[in-house]
Amino acid sequence: MQIEILHSIFELEKTDRDQFTCSDNPFTRVSFLESLEQTKCCSINTGWKPFHILFKDDHQQAIGLMPCYIKQHSWGEFVFDWAWAQAYKEHGLDYYPKLLTAIPFTPVPGPRIITRPGYDSEAMLSFWLSQLPTYADRFNFSSWHLLFPENQLKITSSDLLARIDCQYHWFNHDYQSFDDILSHFASRKRKNIKKERASLIHKNIRVIRHTASQITPPMLEAFFRFYCNTYLIRGHQPHLNLAFFKSILCSMPDNIMLALAYQDEEIIAGSWFFFDTQTLYGRYWGCEQDVPGLHFECCYYQGMEFCVEKNLKIFNPGTQGEHKISRGFEPVSTQSFHWIKHQGFKQAIANYLNHERPEIQHYMTQVTSKLPFKKD
Repeated sequence: MQIEILHSIFELEKTDRDQFTCSDNPFTRVSFLESLEQTKCCSINTGWKPFHILFKDDHQQAIGLMPCYIKQHSWGEFVFDWAWAQAYKEHGLDYYPKLLTAIPFTPVPGPRIITRPGYDSEAMLSFWLSQLPTYADRFNFSSWHLLFPENQLKITSSDLLARIDCQYHWFNHDYQSFDDILSHFASRKRKNIKKERASLIHKNIRVIRHTASQITPPMLEAFFRFYCNTYLIRGHQPHLNLAFFKSILCSMPDNIMLALAYQDEEIIAGSWFFFDTQTLYGRYWGCEQDVPGLHFECCYYQGMEFCVEKNLKIFNPGTQGEHKISRGFEPVSTQSFHWIKHQGFKQAIANYLNHERPEIQHYMTQVTSKLPFKKD
Protein backbone atom coordinates (compact mmCIF):
# COMPACT_ATOMS: atom_id res chain seq x y z
CA MET A 1 0.00 0.00 0.00
CA GLN A 2 1.12 3.58 -0.70
CA ILE A 3 0.00 7.09 0.22
CA GLU A 4 -0.38 10.18 -1.94
CA ILE A 5 -1.26 13.63 -0.59
CA LEU A 6 -4.00 15.62 -2.35
CA HIS A 7 -3.96 19.35 -1.62
CA SER A 8 -7.44 19.65 -3.11
CA ILE A 9 -10.29 17.20 -3.55
CA PHE A 10 -10.29 18.26 -7.20
CA GLU A 11 -6.92 16.53 -7.67
CA LEU A 12 -8.82 13.25 -7.42
CA GLU A 13 -9.16 11.60 -10.82
CA LYS A 14 -12.75 11.47 -12.07
CA THR A 15 -12.54 7.71 -12.60
CA ASP A 16 -11.55 7.29 -8.96
CA ARG A 17 -14.20 9.75 -7.79
CA ASP A 18 -16.91 7.73 -9.49
CA GLN A 19 -15.63 4.45 -8.00
CA PHE A 20 -15.40 5.54 -4.39
CA THR A 21 -18.32 4.46 -2.26
CA CYS A 22 -19.09 4.40 1.42
CA SER A 23 -22.31 4.20 3.34
CA ASP A 24 -24.93 6.51 1.93
CA ASN A 25 -23.94 9.06 4.59
CA PRO A 26 -24.21 12.37 2.69
CA PHE A 27 -21.15 13.93 4.35
CA THR A 28 -18.75 11.32 3.04
CA ARG A 29 -19.75 12.01 -0.54
CA VAL A 30 -17.02 13.49 -2.68
CA SER A 31 -19.58 16.03 -3.89
CA PHE A 32 -20.03 17.39 -0.33
CA LEU A 33 -16.26 17.83 0.08
CA GLU A 34 -16.05 19.44 -3.35
CA SER A 35 -18.70 22.00 -2.44
CA LEU A 36 -16.75 23.00 0.67
CA GLU A 37 -13.59 23.61 -1.35
CA GLN A 38 -15.17 25.07 -4.46
CA THR A 39 -16.94 27.75 -2.43
CA LYS A 40 -13.78 28.52 -0.33
CA CYS A 41 -15.39 27.43 2.94
CA CYS A 42 -12.41 25.10 3.34
CA SER A 43 -9.18 26.76 2.32
CA ILE A 44 -5.92 28.03 3.76
CA ASN A 45 -7.67 31.36 4.40
CA THR A 46 -10.33 29.78 6.64
CA GLY A 47 -7.81 27.60 8.49
CA TRP A 48 -9.00 24.40 6.80
CA LYS A 49 -6.19 23.63 4.36
CA PRO A 50 -6.93 20.36 2.49
CA PHE A 51 -4.39 17.57 3.02
CA HIS A 52 -6.35 14.53 1.88
CA ILE A 53 -4.80 11.07 2.19
CA LEU A 54 -5.21 8.96 -0.95
CA PHE A 55 -4.48 5.26 -0.48
CA LYS A 56 -3.14 3.28 -3.45
CA ASP A 57 -2.48 -0.40 -3.90
CA ASP A 58 0.74 -1.83 -5.29
CA HIS A 59 -0.59 -1.33 -8.83
CA GLN A 60 -1.08 2.43 -8.24
CA GLN A 61 -4.85 2.08 -8.20
CA ALA A 62 -6.59 4.47 -5.81
CA ILE A 63 -8.48 2.37 -3.26
CA GLY A 64 -9.39 4.81 -0.47
CA LEU A 65 -9.63 8.48 0.44
CA MET A 66 -9.38 9.92 3.96
CA PRO A 67 -10.46 13.60 4.13
CA CYS A 68 -7.83 15.54 6.12
CA TYR A 69 -7.13 19.19 6.85
CA ILE A 70 -4.20 21.13 8.25
CA LYS A 71 -5.60 23.27 11.04
CA GLN A 72 -4.25 26.51 12.50
CA HIS A 73 -7.12 26.75 15.02
CA SER A 74 -9.82 24.52 16.51
CA TRP A 75 -12.97 26.25 15.25
CA GLY A 76 -15.68 24.17 13.59
CA GLU A 77 -14.56 20.82 15.03
CA PHE A 78 -16.91 20.23 18.04
CA VAL A 79 -14.32 18.10 19.85
CA PHE A 80 -12.86 20.73 22.11
CA ASP A 81 -9.10 20.84 22.59
CA TRP A 82 -8.60 24.54 23.33
CA ALA A 83 -7.17 23.69 26.76
CA TRP A 84 -4.59 21.43 25.14
CA ALA A 85 -3.52 24.21 22.79
CA GLN A 86 -3.28 26.64 25.72
CA ALA A 87 -1.11 24.19 27.69
CA TYR A 88 1.27 23.89 24.73
CA LYS A 89 1.49 27.68 24.52
CA GLU A 90 2.22 28.04 28.23
CA HIS A 91 5.13 25.65 27.82
CA GLY A 92 6.53 27.47 24.79
CA LEU A 93 5.41 24.83 22.30
CA ASP A 94 3.31 25.04 19.13
CA TYR A 95 0.08 23.05 19.06
CA TYR A 96 -0.69 24.30 15.56
CA PRO A 97 -0.44 23.19 12.85
CA LYS A 98 -2.24 19.98 13.65
CA LEU A 99 -3.71 17.45 11.21
CA LEU A 100 -7.39 16.64 11.36
CA THR A 101 -9.43 13.81 9.85
CA ALA A 102 -13.00 15.03 10.00
CA ILE A 103 -15.90 16.39 7.98
CA PRO A 104 -15.60 20.17 8.38
CA PHE A 105 -18.25 21.84 10.57
CA THR A 106 -20.12 18.52 10.80
CA PRO A 107 -20.13 16.67 14.15
CA VAL A 108 -21.87 13.64 12.67
CA PRO A 109 -20.53 10.11 13.27
CA GLY A 110 -19.79 8.23 10.08
CA PRO A 111 -17.11 6.58 7.96
CA ARG A 112 -13.87 8.53 7.73
CA ILE A 113 -12.30 6.65 4.82
CA ILE A 114 -14.15 6.55 1.51
CA THR A 115 -13.28 3.27 -0.23
CA ARG A 116 -13.68 1.41 -3.44
CA PRO A 117 -16.03 -1.59 -3.11
CA GLY A 118 -14.37 -4.61 -1.56
CA TYR A 119 -11.57 -2.78 0.24
CA ASP A 120 -11.01 -2.66 4.00
CA SER A 121 -10.90 0.83 5.49
CA GLU A 122 -9.47 -0.45 8.79
CA ALA A 123 -6.44 -1.88 6.97
CA MET A 124 -5.90 1.55 5.40
CA LEU A 125 -6.16 3.20 8.81
CA SER A 126 -3.56 0.81 10.24
CA PHE A 127 -1.22 1.60 7.36
CA TRP A 128 -1.73 5.34 7.91
CA LEU A 129 -0.80 4.97 11.58
CA SER A 130 2.46 3.30 10.59
CA GLN A 131 3.29 6.24 8.30
CA LEU A 132 1.99 9.04 10.56
CA PRO A 133 5.22 9.80 12.49
CA THR A 134 7.07 10.39 9.21
CA TYR A 135 4.44 12.83 7.95
CA ALA A 136 4.27 14.59 11.31
CA ASP A 137 8.03 15.19 11.20
CA ARG A 138 7.99 16.29 7.56
CA PHE A 139 5.14 18.78 7.96
CA ASN A 140 5.70 19.73 11.62
CA PHE A 141 2.33 18.46 12.87
CA SER A 142 2.00 18.41 16.65
CA SER A 143 -0.79 15.86 16.49
CA TRP A 144 -3.40 14.04 14.41
CA HIS A 145 -7.07 13.85 15.36
CA LEU A 146 -9.75 11.49 14.06
CA LEU A 147 -13.15 13.01 14.87
CA PHE A 148 -16.58 11.35 14.95
CA PRO A 149 -15.71 8.05 13.26
CA GLU A 150 -18.56 5.57 13.18
CA ASN A 151 -19.00 3.91 16.56
CA GLN A 152 -18.45 0.45 15.07
CA LEU A 153 -14.80 1.39 14.52
CA LYS A 154 -12.63 -0.32 17.13
CA ILE A 155 -9.08 0.96 17.55
CA THR A 156 -6.73 -0.69 20.03
CA SER A 157 -3.47 1.00 19.01
CA SER A 158 -1.49 2.28 21.99
CA ASP A 159 -0.39 5.18 19.78
CA LEU A 160 -3.89 6.69 19.94
CA LEU A 161 -5.78 8.23 22.84
CA ALA A 162 -9.53 7.56 22.84
CA ARG A 163 -12.04 10.21 23.88
CA ILE A 164 -15.80 9.97 24.28
CA ASP A 165 -18.54 12.58 24.31
CA CYS A 166 -22.33 12.68 24.33
CA GLN A 167 -24.91 13.60 21.72
CA TYR A 168 -28.71 13.19 21.74
CA HIS A 169 -30.40 11.15 19.01
CA TRP A 170 -34.04 10.27 18.42
CA PHE A 171 -35.04 6.75 17.40
CA ASN A 172 -38.08 5.89 15.31
CA HIS A 173 -39.77 2.83 16.80
CA ASP A 174 -42.07 2.38 13.81
CA TYR A 175 -44.25 5.32 14.84
CA GLN A 176 -47.28 6.07 12.69
CA SER A 177 -47.73 9.76 13.53
CA PHE A 178 -46.59 12.51 15.87
CA ASP A 179 -49.51 11.69 18.16
CA ASP A 180 -48.24 8.11 18.24
CA ILE A 181 -44.84 9.41 19.34
CA LEU A 182 -46.40 11.48 22.12
CA SER A 183 -48.53 8.56 23.30
CA HIS A 184 -45.34 7.03 24.70
CA PHE A 185 -44.54 10.16 26.73
CA ALA A 186 -45.49 10.70 30.35
CA SER A 187 -48.61 12.83 30.66
CA ARG A 188 -46.95 16.08 31.78
CA LYS A 189 -44.27 15.93 29.08
CA ARG A 190 -46.87 15.16 26.43
CA LYS A 191 -49.01 18.14 27.48
CA ASN A 192 -45.99 20.48 27.43
CA ILE A 193 -45.15 19.62 23.83
CA LYS A 194 -48.76 19.92 22.68
CA LYS A 195 -48.97 23.31 24.37
CA GLU A 196 -45.69 24.36 22.75
CA ARG A 197 -46.92 23.49 19.28
CA ALA A 198 -50.35 25.03 19.83
CA SER A 199 -48.82 28.34 20.87
CA LEU A 200 -47.34 28.73 17.38
CA ILE A 201 -50.69 28.05 15.72
CA HIS A 202 -52.24 30.78 17.86
CA LYS A 203 -49.56 33.16 16.53
CA ASN A 204 -50.55 32.18 12.98
CA ILE A 205 -47.21 30.44 12.43
CA ARG A 206 -47.07 27.34 10.27
CA VAL A 207 -44.06 25.28 9.23
CA ILE A 208 -43.77 23.68 5.80
CA ARG A 209 -41.16 21.09 4.85
CA HIS A 210 -39.58 21.57 1.41
CA THR A 211 -37.39 19.14 -0.51
CA ALA A 212 -34.60 20.47 -2.70
CA SER A 213 -36.67 20.76 -5.90
CA GLN A 214 -39.19 22.97 -4.05
CA ILE A 215 -36.60 25.41 -2.65
CA THR A 216 -36.72 28.66 -4.63
CA PRO A 217 -33.97 31.32 -4.67
CA PRO A 218 -35.98 33.63 -2.33
CA MET A 219 -36.44 30.74 0.12
CA LEU A 220 -32.72 29.98 0.06
CA GLU A 221 -31.75 33.61 0.51
CA ALA A 222 -34.14 34.01 3.45
CA PHE A 223 -32.81 30.87 5.11
CA PHE A 224 -29.21 31.96 4.59
CA ARG A 225 -29.96 35.30 6.25
CA PHE A 226 -31.36 33.45 9.27
CA TYR A 227 -28.38 31.07 9.33
CA CYS A 228 -25.96 34.01 9.42
CA ASN A 229 -27.94 35.62 12.27
CA THR A 230 -27.30 32.56 14.44
CA TYR A 231 -23.56 33.27 14.30
CA LEU A 232 -23.56 37.07 14.18
CA ILE A 233 -25.57 37.51 17.39
CA ARG A 234 -22.80 35.56 19.15
CA GLY A 235 -20.06 37.65 17.57
CA HIS A 236 -18.89 34.95 15.15
CA GLN A 237 -18.72 34.71 11.38
CA PRO A 238 -20.71 31.86 9.77
CA HIS A 239 -18.69 28.88 8.60
CA LEU A 240 -20.59 28.49 5.32
CA ASN A 241 -21.52 30.92 2.56
CA LEU A 242 -24.48 31.24 0.21
CA ALA A 243 -22.49 29.70 -2.63
CA PHE A 244 -22.08 26.51 -0.59
CA PHE A 245 -25.82 26.10 -0.12
CA LYS A 246 -26.43 26.74 -3.81
CA SER A 247 -23.79 24.17 -4.70
CA ILE A 248 -25.17 21.32 -2.59
CA LEU A 249 -28.70 22.04 -3.75
CA CYS A 250 -27.44 21.17 -7.23
CA SER A 251 -25.11 18.30 -6.35
CA MET A 252 -27.14 16.58 -3.59
CA PRO A 253 -30.83 17.31 -4.30
CA ASP A 254 -32.03 13.92 -3.05
CA ASN A 255 -30.52 14.43 0.40
CA ILE A 256 -31.87 17.83 1.45
CA MET A 257 -34.94 19.00 3.34
CA LEU A 258 -35.63 22.58 4.46
CA ALA A 259 -38.29 23.35 7.09
CA LEU A 260 -39.45 26.97 6.81
CA ALA A 261 -41.67 28.80 9.28
CA TYR A 262 -44.23 31.23 7.84
CA GLN A 263 -46.17 33.94 9.67
CA ASP A 264 -48.80 35.68 7.56
CA GLU A 265 -47.01 34.33 4.45
CA GLU A 266 -43.67 35.83 5.51
CA ILE A 267 -40.75 33.45 6.13
CA ILE A 268 -39.46 34.06 9.66
CA ALA A 269 -37.26 31.01 10.41
CA GLY A 270 -35.81 27.86 8.90
CA SER A 271 -33.95 24.65 9.63
CA TRP A 272 -31.79 22.78 7.12
CA PHE A 273 -31.58 18.97 7.14
CA PHE A 274 -29.72 16.27 5.25
CA PHE A 275 -30.96 12.69 5.06
CA ASP A 276 -30.01 9.31 3.66
CA THR A 277 -31.86 5.98 3.60
CA GLN A 278 -31.71 5.51 7.38
CA THR A 279 -30.95 8.79 9.11
CA LEU A 280 -32.02 12.42 9.24
CA TYR A 281 -29.38 14.99 10.16
CA GLY A 282 -30.39 18.38 11.54
CA ARG A 283 -27.62 20.78 10.61
CA TYR A 284 -28.33 24.53 10.32
CA TRP A 285 -30.90 26.84 11.87
CA GLY A 286 -31.77 30.51 12.06
CA CYS A 287 -34.65 32.91 12.65
CA GLU A 288 -35.76 36.50 12.06
CA GLN A 289 -37.36 36.91 15.49
CA ASP A 290 -37.18 35.02 18.75
CA VAL A 291 -40.54 33.26 19.14
CA PRO A 292 -40.88 30.83 22.08
CA GLY A 293 -41.06 27.24 20.85
CA LEU A 294 -40.16 28.06 17.24
CA HIS A 295 -36.69 26.52 17.45
CA PHE A 296 -38.08 23.27 18.85
CA GLU A 297 -40.75 23.13 16.15
CA CYS A 298 -38.42 23.74 13.22
CA CYS A 299 -35.41 21.76 14.44
CA TYR A 300 -36.98 18.81 16.29
CA TYR A 301 -40.70 18.22 15.80
CA GLN A 302 -40.60 18.72 12.04
CA GLY A 303 -37.64 16.36 11.86
CA MET A 304 -39.46 13.70 13.87
CA GLU A 305 -42.50 13.97 11.60
CA PHE A 306 -40.28 13.73 8.53
CA CYS A 307 -38.68 10.53 9.90
CA VAL A 308 -42.13 8.99 10.38
CA GLU A 309 -43.17 10.06 6.88
CA LYS A 310 -40.00 8.68 5.23
CA ASN A 311 -39.55 5.71 7.59
CA LEU A 312 -36.12 6.93 8.69
CA LYS A 313 -34.85 5.13 11.77
CA ILE A 314 -32.57 7.72 13.42
CA PHE A 315 -32.67 11.49 13.80
CA ASN A 316 -29.36 13.15 14.70
CA PRO A 317 -30.27 16.81 15.38
CA GLY A 318 -26.73 18.07 15.95
CA THR A 319 -24.38 18.27 18.89
CA GLN A 320 -25.04 19.57 22.44
CA GLY A 321 -28.35 20.73 23.94
CA GLU A 322 -29.83 19.14 27.07
CA HIS A 323 -33.24 20.55 26.12
CA LYS A 324 -33.46 17.68 23.61
CA ILE A 325 -33.86 15.13 26.41
CA SER A 326 -37.37 16.23 27.41
CA ARG A 327 -38.37 15.91 23.75
CA GLY A 328 -37.39 12.26 23.49
CA PHE A 329 -33.79 12.47 22.27
CA GLU A 330 -31.65 9.85 24.00
CA PRO A 331 -27.98 10.21 25.04
CA VAL A 332 -25.62 8.49 22.62
CA SER A 333 -21.86 8.12 23.01
CA THR A 334 -19.57 9.50 20.29
CA GLN A 335 -15.84 8.96 19.98
CA SER A 336 -12.64 10.53 18.72
CA PHE A 337 -9.01 9.40 18.61
CA HIS A 338 -5.89 11.48 19.09
CA TRP A 339 -2.23 10.94 18.20
CA ILE A 340 0.07 13.25 20.16
CA LYS A 341 3.68 13.58 19.00
CA HIS A 342 5.12 15.03 22.23
CA GLN A 343 5.41 12.12 24.68
CA GLY A 344 5.14 14.30 27.78
CA PHE A 345 1.94 15.92 26.58
CA LYS A 346 0.62 12.58 25.36
CA GLN A 347 0.78 11.31 28.94
CA ALA A 348 -0.75 14.49 30.35
CA ILE A 349 -3.65 14.35 27.87
CA ALA A 350 -4.11 10.62 28.58
CA ASN A 351 -4.44 11.44 32.29
CA TYR A 352 -6.98 14.15 31.48
CA LEU A 353 -9.06 11.77 29.35
CA ASN A 354 -8.95 9.08 32.04
CA HIS A 355 -10.59 11.55 34.42
CA GLU A 356 -13.03 12.90 31.82
CA ARG A 357 -14.37 9.53 30.62
CA PRO A 358 -16.13 8.33 33.81
CA GLU A 359 -17.62 11.81 34.29
CA ILE A 360 -19.22 11.65 30.83
CA GLN A 361 -20.43 8.10 31.42
CA HIS A 362 -21.96 9.15 34.75
CA TYR A 363 -23.61 12.15 33.08
CA MET A 364 -25.16 9.91 30.40
CA THR A 365 -26.60 7.64 33.09
CA GLN A 366 -28.09 10.65 34.86
CA VAL A 367 -29.76 12.17 31.81
CA THR A 368 -31.14 8.80 30.72
CA SER A 369 -33.24 8.84 33.87
CA LYS A 370 -34.75 12.17 32.75
CA LEU A 371 -36.17 10.91 29.44
CA PRO A 372 -39.87 11.77 29.04
CA PHE A 373 -41.15 8.30 28.27
CA LYS A 374 -43.70 6.47 30.36
CA LYS A 375 -42.20 4.19 32.99
CA ASP A 376 -42.79 0.50 32.46
